[in-house]
Amino acid sequence: MAARRALRWLLLLLTQVPVMARVRAEQPAQRGCSPDEYWSPDRWCCQLCPAGEFVSKACVSPHTRGSCEKCEPGTFTAFANGLPACRPCSTCREDQEPVVECASARDRACQCRSGHFHPAREASESCSPCTK
Repeated sequence: MAARRALRWLLLLLTQVPVMARVRAEQPAQRGCSPDEYWSPDRWCCQLCPAGEFVSKACVSPHTRGSCEKCEPGTFTAFANGLPACRPCSTCREDQEPVVECASARDRACQCRSGHFHPAREASESCSPCTK
């Protein structure tokens, strides 16, 4: 049971790393902003919105927070951000089932359906049926 719980947390962690890298890569250069700020279209540093929210309106003066809005159902932001919209939640393939459902501050995590497995030796992105 503990091994299954650890596997679920590992899957959740692994699904968040690409999202975190993609979000950071899409943010403009920091241009002297602190780690809790982003470079706004108005050309100054604004405070990030918290995970589960997005920037609906940038700040009107440097080093302040603009307007943040909660992510709509079916979307999320997993980390503090300066994004203009939330990301769409991932969907599980037909051969998968959700392990963790999508929420405003986390993406959906999927695993192979019961009676199926992901062969580690293959580079395939599909689940194979168990034979025993």
